[in-house]
Amino acid sequence: MTQQLLSPNSNAGAHKQLSQMSFLVVDDFPSARKQVRSMLVQMGVTNYFEAAHAGQAKKLLQEQKFDLVVCDYNLGDGQDGQQMLEELRNSGNATRLTQWIIITAETSRDMVMGAVENEPDDYLAKPFAYDAFKLRVEKLVKRRYELEDLLKAMDSDDNEAIIKACEETILNKPRHRGWARKVMISTLIDMGDLERADKHLDEVLNKRQQDWALFYKARIQMLNKQIDPAITLLREVISTNPNNIPAYDSLAKCYLSHKQYDLAQQTLQQAVRISPRKLERQRMLAELSRRQQDHMQATKAYREALALAVNTRHDQPANYINLIESLNLSARMGTERQHRKASRQAMEVAQRMMVRFPDDMSVQMKSRLLQSDALDYQGLSSSRDEELDKVYNQAMQHIESVPQTLATDIATGLYRFDKQQQGDQWVDALRKVYAKDETFQQKLMMVQSEPVSEESRLRAAEFNKAGNDAYRDGDYEAALKAFSRALEFSPRHPGLILNMVQSYFKLYQAEPKSEYVFSMELYLKRLKHLPSSHYQYGRFQALLQRLLMLKEEI
Repeated sequence: MTQQLLSPNSNAGAHKQLSQMSFLVVDDFPSARKQVRSMLVQMGVTNYFEAAHAGQAKKLLQEQKFDLVVCDYNLGDGQDGQQMLEELRNSGNATRLTQWIIITAETSRDMVMGAVENEPDDYLAKPFAYDAFKLRVEKLVKRRYELEDLLKAMDSDDNEAIIKACEETILNKPRHRGWARKVMISTLIDMGDLERADKHLDEVLNKRQQDWALFYKARIQMLNKQIDPAITLLREVISTNPNNIPAYDSLAKCYLSHKQYDLAQQTLQQAVRISPRKLERQRMLAELSRRQQDHMQATKAYREALALAVNTRHDQPANYINLIESLNLSARMGTERQHRKASRQAMEVAQRMMVRFPDDMSVQMKSRLLQSDALDYQGLSSSRDEELDKVYNQAMQHIESVPQTLATDIATGLYRFDKQQQGDQWVDALRKVYAKDETFQQKLMMVQSEPVSEESRLRAAEFNKAGNDAYRDGDYEAALKAFSRALEFSPRHPGLILNMVQSYFKLYQAEPKSEYVFSMELYLKRLKHLPSSHYQYGRFQALLQRLLMLKEEI
């Protein structure tokens, strides 16, 4: 006898039978699929399909529609159930009408929170009994038919249709009134109808304080640029419900808008402690930590982001590059043992990237550049130079195919490791290829002048300031020492080089020594590449002429 799903008194799908519905069971273990299948058969299901991994499941979901998917979280190699659901939802291949149950033996908080953030329709921990499973299935299917019009509207992305369906649900289906109200307010916010959304929120909050309503209120305040009131509300939401993870994300964005970077970082760290399995959150924390020069935290977050991106559409070279660069920065900090460990890890990730993207020439060259950094930190200068030579030769052969960002990275790498001749040849070749691109010409000029990292620029600026202060005080020996330290961080900066030359002129006036003239000559030769369009070119020419006149007098 076929089992009927709903009671005859139900106002939605009263005559719908489980035997008429289509089910998909996804699990990498045949025994687990058999167990779920037997439960479904016992419930009266006759139309079911099975998949052993995400690839099979996605193919089936593209070929036909299912009423309910029962998917294990851990699917072995490849995508897990959570990643698959996220991809299908983003691509539109998993409609709202298809109900999802994620089942898992893992019950750790971070796993559960990660699953909840991707919003499956239900979540079931293993082991589970038949009665518990039957209750969940019947509840979900009943919900699916009671909310059919609203779910269809949500799948259509027709905001007006969603609002209309929400209003009808609120009016006629008390059981789902709260959820429909949330959907309606969220849709109004997405539409930009903030005044109407705010009015509905006031109606909700006048009856009872609810953290979801306060959170939406804060979203509206953020959109209206009312950052301080939004911060107050979001703190209240987190205080009331510490597991409201979107509130942490929004609070961090508020702090960022106020340039309160420490508070933003602390907020995101709290969020990832509770729910670490969100790629964008880990990326945001990594970038913020790197900005704060917290390289240990940045490396940890970049590593998490890379792991979360594997087997998804987000698995891109940038994830590997960010981690490698962070490891290379970490290699400069800490003990000698930590240096070696970080640089070894950077090499490993760079090699993984080359294997992952074997046909991408740009990735191969970028990987070699990053490996040259890691080899330098390990003191392997000959191996470093071999990698740089490979990059240079390949880049020169395919110069028109090298992206501009990579092209400037190559120049920076060559200059940084004292390959001045190759660096100048590479930049000159780029100038010919991009002769009509004025913006890129300016970038090349800056790279050739100062091919260093932002961190090195800041350190150079500190010593340059000290040198200028000493110069103004007439202490030219101290000025030379400070400018010399600045050049350690930015050896090709025209302004620093000219500051050195100018200081030598002052010393020569006080005590004419031939070594001062020799030093001035060496420093000015560093600027032979300086284009006439550079803002320091006039000063360079003036000091050069002054030196030539001085040499004639000697």
